[in-house]
This record gives sequence, C-alpha cells and structure tokens, in this order.
Amino acid sequence: MHIHHYTLKKLAGIIEAMRPDCFLVEAFTQERDQIVLGFGNPEGDLYLRIGCAAPLPYIWPVRKFGKARKNVKDIFPQLYGQKITGVEVVDYERVVVIHLENECDLVLKMHGLLSNVLVMEGGKVTDRFRHHHDPDLEFTVAPGHYQHDWEDHLAATEGQKTLDRLRAISPIYDKQFAAWVDRRLQEGHSFAEAYGAVRAAAGQDAFYIVKEARRIRFLILPPDDPEALQFDNLEQALSAFFRSWYQYESYARHHAQVSKALNKHLKRYRGQIDSHYKSMDSIESTRPPEEFGHILMANLHQLPTGMKAAELYDFYQDQPIKIKLKPDLNPQQNAEYYYNKQKKLRSRMNHLEEQIDRLEGEQSAFLAIQEAFEELPAPPEVKLGERGMDYELTKRMAAFAKQHYDLLQAGKPRLADRKHPFHEYRLRGWTIFVGKNAKQNDLLTFQHSRKTDLWLHARDATGSHVILRNPNGRDVPNDVLEFAAGLAAQFSKRKREALVPVQYTERKYVRKMKNGRPGQVIVEREKVVMVEPQAGKAAQIQ
Repeated sequence: MHIHHYTLKKLAGIIEAMRPDCFLVEAFTQERDQIVLGFGNPEGDLYLRIGCAAPLPYIWPVRKFGKARKNVKDIFPQLYGQKITGVEVVDYERVVVIHLENECDLVLKMHGLLSNVLVMEGGKVTDRFRHHHDPDLEFTVAPGHYQHDWEDHLAATEGQKTLDRLRAISPIYDKQFAAWVDRRLQEGHSFAEAYGAVRAAAGQDAFYIVKEARRIRFLILPPDDPEALQFDNLEQALSAFFRSWYQYESYARHHAQVSKALNKHLKRYRGQIDSHYKSMDSIESTRPPEEFGHILMANLHQLPTGMKAAELYDFYQDQPIKIKLKPDLNPQQNAEYYYNKQKKLRSRMNHLEEQIDRLEGEQSAFLAIQEAFEELPAPPEVKLGERGMDYELTKRMAAFAKQHYDLLQAGKPRLADRKHPFHEYRLRGWTIFVGKNAKQNDLLTFQHSRKTDLWLHARDATGSHVILRNPNGRDVPNDVLEFAAGLAAQFSKRKREALVPVQYTERKYVRKMKNGRPGQVIVEREKVVMVEPQAGKAAQIQ
C-alpha cells in the first residue's frame, strides 16, 4: 500500500509543505527505470526517488541524495527552475500531479509495472520518462471510479463478499480494507458504519510495516500482527519499509541460492554413498565364493572333467550342496575360478571403501557449509527490529553466499578446497586429521569438523587436537579409535610415555573456553582410552 491512493495523498502533503518558494531543481536517472526529482526551497531540499518497474514500483521521499559522478542522464531539463504552484492527487486514482509555472505539469502515474513520469502541457503529454508504453502519449488526468450514491445500493449488495461490495464503490479498496471492514461487521456495526470507520482510519497519520512469511508489507491500516512496526511519520515509515524490503529480498534470494545448491549436492553425495554401502552390503550378504573353491578342492579326486554341476557335501553348513561348474575347465581350474571370483569381490570391496572415503571427504566440505548455513535463519523466520530489517544479517548472508559461491557452483570441491594445513591419515576408509599448532587446533575443531565427528586429545597434557571424521554418526571400530587415540598421544607432550590416557568425545560436546587462548577448550561427556603413542606413518597422506 506504499503507492495506494491514501498514501499518495499524504505524500502530496509533504511536497505541498515546501511551497510557496519551491522549485524543480533537477531531474535525472542513474539506475534503470528509476528517476529522481529534486526540489529545493530556502529551508531545504526534497528528492523523490521514483521506481517505475518490477520488482517494486515506488515513490521514496528523501532529504538527501548522492548523485553519481558518471552514467547519469538529465531528464526534463526544460522544467528546471520552475516554481511549484500546486500539488494534487487525482480523486480515487494513483496519480500525483505537480503543477509548475507556465501551465506545465509533472504527472506521477503510479500504475504498477506501467508506472511513469509524464510532462503535460495544456492537458497533453509532451514528454515522458519511460518510452516503451505508447498509450502514455494519450494519457489524460481523470478521476477514478467512485460510486457516490453507494448508500442507495447497499441493499442490492447485501450478502456479497465485503471485498466485492467495497470494489463496487471504488477499485482502490483492497483485501486489507475488506479485512478491516469485516472486523467492524463482526463487532456488530453496519456496513455503512464500518466503511466510514475504515475511511477515517486510512486518513490517519499511522503507518505500519509487517513481516509476513515471505515478504514485507507497508500498510496504512492497523494489522493483526502485534510485532508490526508503527510510525507516525510517512517519510520515516517509507524509508524503513524500502530499506527493509530490499534487504529482505536480497537475503531471501541469497538464502534460496545457497539452499538449492546445498540440497542438490548433498542429495547427490548421499545417493552415491548409500548406493556404495548397498553394494557392500550385497557383497557381504552373498556367500563367499572361496568356500565353493574349498569344497571343490576337498573333492578333486571324485570330480571328472566336463561336468556342469557337482553335488557335494558342504562341510561349512553340514548339508548337501550343488555347485555350478564350467565344463570346459577341470575341477582344479573350477576351484581357481571361485578363488579368483573371491579376489574380485575383495577388490570390489576395497574399491567401494575407497570411493566411500573419497565421497565422504568431498561431502564433508558441503556438510561444513550446511552446518554454518543452518545458523542463519530461513527467510520466514526473519524478524524485524525496531528500525526494520537487520542490515547486518543481510550482509552476513551475502558474504556467506559469496564466500562459498565457487564450491557450490562447481558441484565438487576443487583441489584447493580439499587442501588443508593438518596432518591427514587414513585407516580402513576412516579419515583422521591432526592439528599442528594451537591456531590450527582451533581451525580444525571449530571450522573443519562436524558435530558428529570424534574429537580426541591427550589428557592433562598440551598437544594436538585430533578429529576422526564420522559425518554419518556410525559406530567407530575399536582399532580405528585406538589408532586415532595413538596419534593424539604421539602429538602431545606425553609421547615418550609407554601408555597415555586420551580423552575422546563427539565434536558437539567441545566448545571454546571464554577468553581462552587458541586451542583451549571445554570438553563434556568425554571418555578415556589408554593407548601407546602411534606415529602412524604408514597411513599418512602426504
């Protein structure tokens, strides 16, 4: 409702207050579809920023405006220096007419996406800001529809929706007016009384900014939302609204870009990793082919060449078994076939483990982004402060999107993204990182780890933080846990002791010590394991 008829009437009052010694000083454009009209008088200046296109047509009055040094085009120079002789809002229309000397008029036609600023002389359009809409050349200033005898027609519209009854009076009334009238009707007022009350409320100097689920709205009637911002000054209200609107749109746009990219990549990684785990489960649930080879080798003496199948005793399961054979191979070669098949399955398992480890390593980059992203509220959860949208929140979102743009667009971590300053170790598909100094410990623990990762550190001794990657929260095998604990012992002041107590817990139970030095943390729910210091050179990734 920032360009509603009632709002424009109050805006016209701001311009009218600058008379009688008010002149059009300049008109220029430095942004697409935006014109700035500058007015001056001995007491100060007023600039009207007028947007005429999507996403938001508007008139924004400001007292100061920074004109750019280049890419600025002057508009309507023939009107510069002319005095304002009057200002009016066309009845029941979204049109403001600023009368100038020499029978010239500046017409602010605020018709949504067809908004424009026109110059009229003698009732005809002689110049215009936007030239794409030719019907503007035939524009005439005329009052909008209003049914002056609406009271005589109330009985005929009885039973219709409130919005339809209001629009029969004038199209300027929208859903907010209808909701306001409905509230009065529910209180027992007649339609005429309710309509009179809503007109009176719309004429008050009260303005509201409301944060809805997916947008910010400017209202001139009291909303139901108790958290709505209220103003009694139109300039302040419009300034807060436009700043909040643009900041929120920027926030929502960046949030959607990051969210869409993250969901896309994480879905792909989850699908690939789950597929590999299913393949591993399928292999593990299949009977090892080497058992068939062992059974065949135990019965070579009774198997002739050329058989397609052999019925033998299965000493693994204590029952008869039928084993398929290749007739072109002798019994020993058939056994070797099953042994080779077992080797291929082992090789396949190793390959799947390597692929899972690689994918989880790449996935961790996106999971780290997601964890940080979840700290920023989703657009429907954003709240307005006393001055509107929080600019710092908008800056944080824009900076976050810019920081991770390359990785999110690439769809796969670049080599530079996967590089890090930590010691890296691998054991049976598990990845372990070890910090090299206090600053790296902070970086590793709080920026390069997930809350489900395992955090380890030698107890009661200075040393490195150790992170055992575990993005899916699986149970960590004892030998892997002991290996990681051995690294924590090795990279500590207790590395020369035979047995070292190492504390470990999930990363989410580790937090920074307030006012502590780099690397100092507070640990909760930790457990302790006694291990020998482990250099782990054989498993280190160079």
